[in-house]
Amino acid sequence: AQVTVGDIDLEDHVAIRDVLIATEHMEELMWAEEPIRPALKEKLAQLAYGLRALQRASMKLQLRSVGLSVLETRRKVPSTSASERVWARAYERLGRADKVEAPPAAPPQPVLLLSAPEKVLRRRAEVRKLRRRVVPNKVDDEFLGGFVRKQFDQEGPLQRYWVETAQMPYAYRPFFQSPSPDIDPAALLSPAERKYLVKSFITDPFSEILGPGGTVDPRQGGANMDPRQLLTDGTIAEGLLHLHSHMSAIHLTNGFVYPWRHRGWKHYYFVSWCRCDTALVLHHFGPKIGSYFDFLETYITFLLIAAVLGLFAEISGPPNARGESGFWKFVQPGFGVCMSMWGTFFCIFWRRRCAWLSHIWGNGWIEDGEDLGGVGSLSNASERVRPEFALQWRQNFEQAKPARQEETLKMLKTLLRAPNTPHWDERALTSDIMRFDEACYLSDFVQFYRFMLSYLASGCFILLAS
Repeated sequence: AQVTVGDIDLEDHVAIRDVLIATEHMEELMWAEEPIRPALKEKLAQLAYGLRALQRASMKLQLRSVGLSVLETRRKVPSTSASERVWARAYERLGRADKVEAPPAAPPQPVLLLSAPEKVLRRRAEVRKLRRRVVPNKVDDEFLGGFVRKQFDQEGPLQRYWVETAQMPYAYRPFFQSPSPDIDPAALLSPAERKYLVKSFITDPFSEILGPGGTVDPRQGGANMDPRQLLTDGTIAEGLLHLHSHMSAIHLTNGFVYPWRHRGWKHYYFVSWCRCDTALVLHHFGPKIGSYFDFLETYITFLLIAAVLGLFAEISGPPNARGESGFWKFVQPGFGVCMSMWGTFFCIFWRRRCAWLSHIWGNGWIEDGEDLGGVGSLSNASERVRPEFALQWRQNFEQAKPARQEETLKMLKTLLRAPNTPHWDERALTSDIMRFDEACYLSDFVQFYRFMLSYLASGCFILLAS
Protein backbone atom coordinates (compact mmCIF):
# COMPACT_ATOMS: atom_id res chain seq x y z
CA ALA A 1 0.00 0.00 0.00
CA GLN A 2 1.25 3.49 -0.85
CA VAL A 3 0.11 7.00 0.04
CA THR A 4 0.98 9.73 -2.45
CA VAL A 5 0.75 13.43 -1.56
CA GLY A 6 1.31 16.13 -4.15
CA ASP A 7 3.14 19.43 -3.71
CA ILE A 8 1.67 21.64 -0.94
CA ASP A 9 2.32 25.35 -0.74
CA LEU A 10 3.62 26.33 2.70
CA GLU A 11 1.57 29.54 2.64
CA ASP A 12 -1.68 27.69 1.90
CA HIS A 13 -2.61 26.71 5.46
CA VAL A 14 -6.19 25.88 4.38
CA ALA A 15 -4.99 23.11 2.04
CA ILE A 16 -2.65 21.79 4.73
CA ARG A 17 -5.54 21.68 7.18
CA ASP A 18 -7.76 19.76 4.74
CA VAL A 19 -5.06 17.19 3.99
CA LEU A 20 -4.33 16.77 7.70
CA ILE A 21 -8.02 16.23 8.53
CA ALA A 22 -8.28 13.60 5.78
CA THR A 23 -5.13 11.86 7.00
CA GLU A 24 -6.31 11.79 10.62
CA HIS A 25 -9.67 10.38 9.48
CA MET A 26 -7.91 7.62 7.56
CA GLU A 27 -5.71 6.96 10.60
CA GLU A 28 -8.78 6.53 12.82
CA LEU A 29 -10.31 4.09 10.35
CA MET A 30 -7.11 2.06 10.22
CA TRP A 31 -6.83 1.90 14.03
CA ALA A 32 -10.31 0.36 14.12
CA GLU A 33 -8.91 -2.62 12.17
CA GLU A 34 -6.08 -3.66 14.47
CA PRO A 35 -4.60 -6.75 12.70
CA ILE A 36 -4.80 -5.28 9.18
CA ARG A 37 -2.02 -3.36 7.38
CA PRO A 38 0.35 -2.35 10.20
CA ALA A 39 2.81 -0.84 7.72
CA LEU A 40 0.15 1.48 6.33
CA LYS A 41 -0.79 2.57 9.85
CA GLU A 42 2.80 3.53 10.56
CA LYS A 43 3.09 5.48 7.30
CA LEU A 44 -0.16 7.33 8.04
CA ALA A 45 1.10 8.20 11.54
CA GLN A 46 4.34 9.56 10.10
CA LEU A 47 2.43 11.49 7.45
CA ALA A 48 0.12 13.02 10.08
CA TYR A 49 3.13 14.01 12.21
CA GLY A 50 4.80 15.68 9.24
CA LEU A 51 1.61 17.49 8.26
CA ARG A 52 1.19 18.85 11.80
CA ALA A 53 4.75 20.18 11.68
CA LEU A 54 4.04 21.65 8.23
CA GLN A 55 0.85 23.23 9.58
CA ARG A 56 2.73 24.90 12.44
CA ALA A 57 5.36 26.17 10.00
CA SER A 58 2.62 27.60 7.77
CA MET A 59 0.97 29.34 10.72
CA LYS A 60 4.28 30.83 11.84
CA LEU A 61 5.01 32.08 8.34
CA GLN A 62 1.59 33.69 8.03
CA LEU A 63 1.78 35.32 11.48
CA ARG A 64 5.27 36.67 10.85
CA SER A 65 4.20 38.16 7.52
CA VAL A 66 1.69 40.46 9.29
CA GLY A 67 4.31 41.76 11.75
CA LEU A 68 4.12 39.41 14.74
CA SER A 69 7.12 37.81 16.38
CA VAL A 70 6.58 34.04 16.69
CA LEU A 71 8.58 31.61 18.80
CA GLU A 72 7.83 27.89 19.01
CA THR A 73 8.63 26.04 22.20
CA ARG A 74 7.35 23.08 24.22
CA ARG A 75 5.86 22.86 27.67
CA LYS A 76 5.20 20.03 30.06
CA VAL A 77 1.56 18.98 30.16
CA PRO A 78 0.24 17.73 33.53
CA SER A 79 -0.95 14.16 33.13
CA THR A 80 -3.47 14.48 35.98
CA SER A 81 -6.38 16.80 36.58
CA ALA A 82 -6.38 19.62 39.14
CA SER A 83 -8.50 17.64 41.63
CA GLU A 84 -6.17 14.64 41.42
CA ARG A 85 -3.17 16.89 42.11
CA VAL A 86 -4.93 18.33 45.18
CA TRP A 87 -5.61 14.84 46.54
CA ALA A 88 -1.98 13.86 45.84
CA ARG A 89 -0.68 16.82 47.86
CA ALA A 90 -3.09 15.97 50.68
CA TYR A 91 -1.84 12.35 50.82
CA GLU A 92 1.77 13.58 50.82
CA ARG A 93 1.12 15.89 53.78
CA LEU A 94 -0.55 13.04 55.66
CA GLY A 95 2.49 10.83 55.05
CA ARG A 96 0.65 8.40 52.79
CA ALA A 97 2.45 9.02 49.54
CA ASP A 98 2.26 5.29 48.76
CA LYS A 99 -1.44 5.73 48.04
CA VAL A 100 -0.62 7.97 45.10
CA GLU A 101 0.05 6.22 41.85
CA ALA A 102 2.61 7.87 39.59
CA PRO A 103 0.88 8.72 36.31
CA PRO A 104 2.64 8.10 33.01
CA ALA A 105 4.56 11.08 31.70
CA ALA A 106 2.66 12.98 29.02
CA PRO A 107 4.49 14.10 25.87
CA PRO A 108 5.43 17.80 25.78
CA GLN A 109 2.97 20.09 24.03
CA PRO A 110 4.09 22.51 21.28
CA VAL A 111 3.37 26.15 22.12
CA LEU A 112 3.53 29.24 19.91
CA LEU A 113 4.49 32.44 21.72
CA LEU A 114 3.24 35.57 19.95
CA SER A 115 4.36 39.12 20.57
CA ALA A 116 4.66 42.38 18.66
CA PRO A 117 7.17 45.22 18.96
CA GLU A 118 5.93 48.51 20.36
CA LYS A 119 6.28 50.27 17.00
CA VAL A 120 4.14 47.63 15.27
CA LEU A 121 1.43 47.93 17.92
CA ARG A 122 1.42 51.72 17.69
CA ARG A 123 1.06 51.63 13.91
CA ARG A 124 -1.83 49.21 14.30
CA ALA A 125 -3.37 51.50 16.93
CA GLU A 126 -3.19 54.38 14.48
CA VAL A 127 -4.87 52.30 11.77
CA ARG A 128 -7.55 51.18 14.25
CA LYS A 129 -8.23 54.84 15.15
CA LEU A 130 -7.32 54.57 18.81
CA ARG A 131 -8.31 57.56 20.93
CA ARG A 132 -5.91 58.46 23.71
CA ARG A 133 -6.13 61.11 26.41
CA VAL A 134 -3.91 64.17 25.92
CA VAL A 135 -1.77 65.52 28.77
CA PRO A 136 -1.10 69.25 29.25
CA ASN A 137 2.18 70.93 28.52
CA LYS A 138 4.57 70.76 31.46
CA VAL A 139 5.68 74.35 30.92
CA ASP A 140 2.37 76.17 31.56
CA ASP A 141 0.12 73.18 32.46
CA GLU A 142 -2.27 74.03 29.61
CA PHE A 143 -3.60 72.14 26.63
CA LEU A 144 -3.61 73.45 23.10
CA GLY A 145 -6.11 76.30 22.83
CA GLY A 146 -5.73 77.49 26.43
CA PHE A 147 -7.73 74.70 28.12
CA VAL A 148 -6.75 73.57 31.63
CA ARG A 149 -7.24 70.35 33.61
CA LYS A 150 -10.17 71.52 35.73
CA GLN A 151 -12.32 72.01 32.62
CA PHE A 152 -12.41 68.25 31.95
CA ASP A 153 -14.09 65.57 34.04
CA GLN A 154 -11.20 63.20 33.32
CA GLU A 155 -8.40 65.76 33.40
CA GLY A 156 -7.92 65.88 29.67
CA PRO A 157 -9.55 65.57 26.23
CA LEU A 158 -9.60 62.48 24.04
CA GLN A 159 -7.86 62.73 20.70
CA ARG A 160 -7.23 60.29 17.87
CA TYR A 161 -3.75 58.81 18.20
CA TRP A 162 -1.14 59.13 15.48
CA VAL A 163 2.49 58.07 15.27
CA GLU A 164 4.87 61.02 15.39
CA THR A 165 6.70 61.70 12.15
CA ALA A 166 8.84 64.51 10.77
CA GLN A 167 5.82 65.85 8.88
CA MET A 168 3.44 65.55 11.88
CA PRO A 169 5.41 66.07 15.11
CA TYR A 170 3.87 66.38 18.55
CA ALA A 171 3.41 69.91 19.89
CA TYR A 172 5.21 68.90 23.10
CA ARG A 173 6.30 65.75 24.88
CA PRO A 174 4.77 63.74 26.40
CA PHE A 175 1.66 64.44 24.36
CA PHE A 176 -0.49 61.34 25.04
CA GLN A 177 -1.19 59.96 28.49
CA SER A 178 0.02 56.52 29.49
CA PRO A 179 -2.74 54.11 30.67
CA SER A 180 -0.50 52.98 33.55
CA PRO A 181 1.76 55.88 34.58
CA ASP A 182 2.65 54.22 37.90
CA ILE A 183 3.85 50.97 36.29
CA ASP A 184 5.20 52.01 32.88
CA PRO A 185 4.99 55.75 32.09
CA ALA A 186 6.40 55.24 28.59
CA ALA A 187 3.79 52.65 27.55
CA LEU A 188 0.93 53.84 25.37
CA LEU A 189 -1.29 50.73 25.42
CA SER A 190 -2.85 48.89 28.33
CA PRO A 191 -2.58 45.07 28.60
CA ALA A 192 -6.18 44.70 27.39
CA GLU A 193 -5.52 46.91 24.35
CA ARG A 194 -2.34 44.98 23.54
CA LYS A 195 -4.30 41.73 23.64
CA TYR A 196 -6.94 43.26 21.36
CA LEU A 197 -4.33 44.41 18.84
CA VAL A 198 -2.44 41.10 18.81
CA LYS A 199 -5.72 39.26 18.31
CA SER A 200 -6.55 41.59 15.41
CA PHE A 201 -3.30 40.53 13.73
CA ILE A 202 -4.54 36.93 13.92
CA THR A 203 -8.23 37.29 13.02
CA ASP A 204 -8.34 40.21 10.56
CA PRO A 205 -8.72 39.31 6.86
CA PHE A 206 -5.83 39.47 4.45
CA SER A 207 -4.66 42.90 3.38
CA GLU A 208 -5.62 44.29 0.00
CA ILE A 209 -3.68 47.55 0.35
CA LEU A 210 -0.85 48.02 -2.12
CA GLY A 211 2.58 49.03 -0.86
CA PRO A 212 5.08 51.44 -2.44
CA GLY A 213 6.35 48.74 -4.86
CA GLY A 214 2.89 47.89 -6.17
CA THR A 215 2.62 44.66 -4.16
CA VAL A 216 0.16 43.89 -1.38
CA ASP A 217 1.39 44.94 2.06
CA PRO A 218 0.40 42.09 4.45
CA ARG A 219 1.11 44.25 7.53
CA GLN A 220 -2.02 46.30 6.82
CA GLY A 221 -4.23 43.25 7.39
CA GLY A 222 -4.23 40.05 9.41
CA ALA A 223 -3.58 36.33 9.11
CA ASN A 224 -7.31 35.50 8.59
CA MET A 225 -7.29 32.77 11.27
CA ASP A 226 -10.37 32.01 13.36
CA PRO A 227 -9.40 30.69 16.85
CA ARG A 228 -12.74 28.89 17.17
CA GLN A 229 -12.17 27.09 13.87
CA LEU A 230 -8.66 26.16 14.96
CA LEU A 231 -10.07 24.72 18.19
CA THR A 232 -12.69 22.76 16.27
CA ASP A 233 -10.12 21.29 13.89
CA GLY A 234 -7.80 20.37 16.75
CA THR A 235 -5.04 22.65 15.48
CA ILE A 236 -4.82 24.33 18.89
CA ALA A 237 -5.81 22.73 22.17
CA GLU A 238 -6.51 25.56 24.62
CA GLY A 239 -7.10 28.68 22.54
CA LEU A 240 -5.30 31.99 23.01
CA LEU A 241 -3.82 32.65 26.46
CA HIS A 242 -2.74 36.14 27.52
CA LEU A 243 0.59 36.15 29.37
CA HIS A 244 0.84 39.04 31.84
CA SER A 245 4.13 40.65 32.72
CA HIS A 246 5.58 40.51 36.22
CA MET A 247 4.63 44.11 36.96
CA SER A 248 1.08 43.52 35.71
CA ALA A 249 0.77 40.49 37.99
CA ILE A 250 1.92 42.59 40.96
CA HIS A 251 -0.56 45.32 39.98
CA LEU A 252 -3.41 42.79 39.89
CA THR A 253 -2.36 41.22 43.19
CA ASN A 254 -2.24 44.56 45.00
CA GLY A 255 -5.58 45.58 43.52
CA PHE A 256 -7.60 42.43 44.26
CA VAL A 257 -5.77 40.28 46.82
CA TYR A 258 -4.22 43.01 49.00
CA PRO A 259 -6.23 46.19 48.27
CA TRP A 260 -5.49 47.68 51.70
CA ARG A 261 -1.83 48.12 50.78
CA HIS A 262 -2.47 51.26 48.72
CA ARG A 263 -5.96 52.22 50.01
CA GLY A 264 -5.54 51.74 53.73
CA TRP A 265 -7.48 49.59 56.20
CA LYS A 266 -10.12 52.22 57.01
CA HIS A 267 -10.96 52.88 53.38
CA TYR A 268 -11.05 49.16 52.62
CA TYR A 269 -13.45 48.22 55.44
CA PHE A 270 -15.73 51.26 55.50
CA VAL A 271 -15.84 52.38 51.85
CA SER A 272 -14.75 49.73 49.35
CA TRP A 273 -15.83 46.49 51.05
CA CYS A 274 -18.70 46.07 48.56
CA ARG A 275 -17.10 47.85 45.62
CA CYS A 276 -14.83 46.62 42.85
CA ASP A 277 -11.96 48.44 41.21
CA THR A 278 -13.58 48.48 37.77
CA ALA A 279 -10.80 50.63 36.31
CA LEU A 280 -8.27 47.93 37.19
CA VAL A 281 -10.42 45.23 35.54
CA LEU A 282 -10.82 47.41 32.45
CA HIS A 283 -7.07 48.03 32.30
CA HIS A 284 -6.12 44.34 32.30
CA PHE A 285 -9.14 42.49 30.85
CA GLY A 286 -11.05 44.94 28.66
CA PRO A 287 -14.54 46.51 28.65
CA LYS A 288 -16.50 43.23 28.45
CA ILE A 289 -15.18 41.90 31.77
CA GLY A 290 -15.11 45.40 33.28
CA SER A 291 -18.79 46.03 32.51
CA TYR A 292 -19.67 42.65 34.06
CA PHE A 293 -18.01 43.60 37.34
CA ASP A 294 -19.64 47.03 37.25
CA PHE A 295 -23.04 45.40 36.73
CA LEU A 296 -22.51 43.16 39.76
CA GLU A 297 -21.52 46.16 41.88
CA THR A 298 -24.60 48.14 40.76
CA TYR A 299 -26.93 45.18 41.23
CA ILE A 300 -25.64 44.45 44.75
CA THR A 301 -26.10 48.10 45.71
CA PHE A 302 -29.72 48.00 44.54
CA LEU A 303 -30.24 44.69 46.34
CA LEU A 304 -29.23 46.33 49.62
CA ILE A 305 -32.15 48.76 49.21
CA ALA A 306 -34.54 45.90 48.43
CA ALA A 307 -33.21 43.91 51.39
CA VAL A 308 -33.94 46.74 53.84
CA LEU A 309 -37.48 47.11 52.50
CA GLY A 310 -38.00 43.35 52.55
CA LEU A 311 -36.83 43.11 56.16
CA PHE A 312 -39.28 45.81 57.17
CA ALA A 313 -42.09 44.00 55.30
CA GLU A 314 -41.17 40.67 56.94
CA ILE A 315 -41.27 42.20 60.42
CA SER A 316 -44.68 43.75 59.74
CA GLY A 317 -46.23 40.32 59.15
CA PRO A 318 -49.15 39.30 56.90
CA PRO A 319 -51.76 41.95 56.00
CA ASN A 320 -54.49 40.33 58.17
CA ALA A 321 -52.30 39.56 61.17
CA ARG A 322 -53.06 42.78 63.10
CA GLY A 323 -56.73 43.14 62.41
CA GLU A 324 -58.76 44.48 59.51
CA SER A 325 -57.62 48.07 59.91
CA GLY A 326 -54.37 49.76 60.70
CA PHE A 327 -51.11 50.69 59.10
CA TRP A 328 -49.47 47.25 59.08
CA LYS A 329 -51.84 45.60 56.65
CA PHE A 330 -50.64 47.91 53.85
CA VAL A 331 -46.91 47.21 54.34
CA GLN A 332 -46.53 43.98 52.38
CA PRO A 333 -48.83 45.04 49.48
CA GLY A 334 -46.91 48.30 49.37
CA PHE A 335 -43.67 46.30 49.32
CA GLY A 336 -44.90 44.44 46.22
CA VAL A 337 -45.61 47.72 44.46
CA CYS A 338 -42.22 49.09 45.54
CA MET A 339 -40.43 46.02 44.14
CA SER A 340 -42.00 46.51 40.72
CA MET A 341 -40.85 50.13 40.82
CA TRP A 342 -37.44 48.94 42.06
CA GLY A 343 -37.00 46.70 39.02
CA THR A 344 -38.12 49.50 36.72
CA PHE A 345 -35.71 52.05 38.14
CA PHE A 346 -32.87 49.53 38.15
CA CYS A 347 -33.33 48.88 34.41
CA ILE A 348 -33.43 52.62 33.71
CA PHE A 349 -30.42 53.32 35.91
CA TRP A 350 -28.34 50.51 34.37
CA ARG A 351 -29.10 51.71 30.85
CA ARG A 352 -27.90 55.19 31.75
CA ARG A 353 -24.92 53.69 33.54
CA CYS A 354 -23.98 51.77 30.39
CA ALA A 355 -24.19 54.96 28.35
CA TRP A 356 -21.95 56.74 30.86
CA LEU A 357 -19.42 53.88 30.92
CA SER A 358 -19.35 53.85 27.13
CA HIS A 359 -18.64 57.58 27.23
CA ILE A 360 -15.83 57.55 29.79
CA TRP A 361 -14.29 54.27 28.56
CA GLY A 362 -14.46 55.28 24.91
CA ASN A 363 -11.11 54.65 23.22
CA GLY A 364 -12.32 54.30 19.64
CA TRP A 365 -12.86 50.52 19.80
CA ILE A 366 -15.82 50.14 22.18
CA GLU A 367 -19.05 49.60 20.25
CA ASP A 368 -22.44 50.45 21.76
CA GLY A 369 -25.22 47.90 21.61
CA GLU A 370 -28.51 48.39 19.81
CA ASP A 371 -30.16 49.71 22.97
CA LEU A 372 -27.59 52.51 23.27
CA GLY A 373 -27.09 53.24 19.59
CA GLY A 374 -30.43 54.96 18.95
CA VAL A 375 -31.62 58.51 19.31
CA GLY A 376 -30.60 60.15 22.57
CA SER A 377 -27.45 58.12 23.11
CA LEU A 378 -24.05 59.50 23.99
CA SER A 379 -22.48 58.24 20.77
CA ASN A 380 -21.27 61.65 19.60
CA ALA A 381 -21.69 65.31 20.40
CA SER A 382 -23.88 66.11 17.40
CA GLU A 383 -26.74 63.97 18.77
CA ARG A 384 -26.85 65.70 22.15
CA VAL A 385 -28.03 69.12 20.93
CA ARG A 386 -30.88 69.42 18.47
CA PRO A 387 -30.16 72.21 15.95
CA GLU A 388 -33.57 73.89 16.30
CA PHE A 389 -33.06 74.26 20.08
CA ALA A 390 -29.55 75.64 19.60
CA LEU A 391 -30.75 78.12 16.98
CA GLN A 392 -33.56 79.34 19.22
CA TRP A 393 -31.17 79.75 22.16
CA ARG A 394 -28.67 81.75 20.09
CA GLN A 395 -31.44 84.01 18.83
CA ASN A 396 -32.67 84.63 22.36
CA PHE A 397 -29.13 85.40 23.48
CA GLU A 398 -28.60 87.85 20.62
CA GLN A 399 -31.91 89.65 21.31
CA ALA A 400 -31.40 89.79 25.09
CA LYS A 401 -30.35 92.91 26.97
CA PRO A 402 -26.65 93.47 27.79
CA ALA A 403 -27.21 92.68 31.48
CA ARG A 404 -28.89 89.40 30.60
CA GLN A 405 -26.10 88.53 28.16
CA GLU A 406 -23.50 89.27 30.80
CA GLU A 407 -25.31 87.01 33.28
CA THR A 408 -25.50 84.20 30.70
CA LEU A 409 -21.79 84.53 29.93
CA LYS A 410 -20.94 84.29 33.65
CA MET A 411 -23.02 81.13 33.93
CA LEU A 412 -21.25 79.73 30.86
CA LYS A 413 -17.83 80.47 32.34
CA THR A 414 -18.88 78.75 35.56
CA LEU A 415 -20.21 75.75 33.64
CA LEU A 416 -17.05 75.48 31.52
CA ARG A 417 -14.81 76.08 34.57
CA ALA A 418 -12.99 78.62 32.47
CA PRO A 419 -9.82 80.25 33.86
CA ASN A 420 -9.22 83.99 33.88
CA THR A 421 -7.22 84.11 30.65
CA PRO A 422 -7.73 85.99 27.35
CA HIS A 423 -8.88 82.73 25.77
CA TRP A 424 -12.03 82.81 27.91
CA ASP A 425 -13.05 86.45 28.12
CA GLU A 426 -16.59 87.59 27.26
CA ARG A 427 -15.64 88.65 23.75
CA ALA A 428 -14.22 85.21 22.90
CA LEU A 429 -17.27 83.42 24.36
CA THR A 430 -19.68 85.63 22.41
CA SER A 431 -17.77 84.90 19.19
CA ASP A 432 -17.92 81.15 19.87
CA ILE A 433 -21.67 81.29 20.52
CA MET A 434 -22.29 82.89 17.15
CA ARG A 435 -19.78 80.68 15.36
CA PHE A 436 -20.72 77.14 16.48
CA ASP A 437 -24.11 75.85 15.36
CA GLU A 438 -24.43 73.55 18.40
CA ALA A 439 -23.87 76.25 21.01
CA CYS A 440 -26.63 75.89 23.62
CA TYR A 441 -26.96 76.30 27.37
CA LEU A 442 -29.58 74.90 29.75
CA SER A 443 -29.78 75.96 33.37
CA ASP A 444 -29.47 73.43 36.17
CA PHE A 445 -33.18 73.67 36.98
CA VAL A 446 -34.19 72.92 33.37
CA GLN A 447 -31.77 69.99 33.22
CA PHE A 448 -33.10 68.56 36.49
CA TYR A 449 -36.72 69.02 35.37
CA ARG A 450 -36.14 67.22 32.07
CA PHE A 451 -34.12 64.52 33.80
CA MET A 452 -36.94 63.71 36.26
CA LEU A 453 -39.55 63.92 33.49
CA SER A 454 -37.63 61.40 31.38
CA TYR A 455 -37.33 59.05 34.38
CA LEU A 456 -41.06 59.27 35.05
CA ALA A 457 -42.01 58.70 31.40
CA SER A 458 -39.65 55.73 31.07
CA GLY A 459 -41.03 54.17 34.27
CA CYS A 460 -44.62 54.56 33.07
CA PHE A 461 -43.90 52.93 29.73
CA ILE A 462 -42.09 50.00 31.37
CA LEU A 463 -44.94 49.45 33.81
CA LEU A 464 -47.45 49.50 30.95
CA ALA A 465 -45.34 47.04 28.95
CA SER A 466 -45.08 44.64 31.90
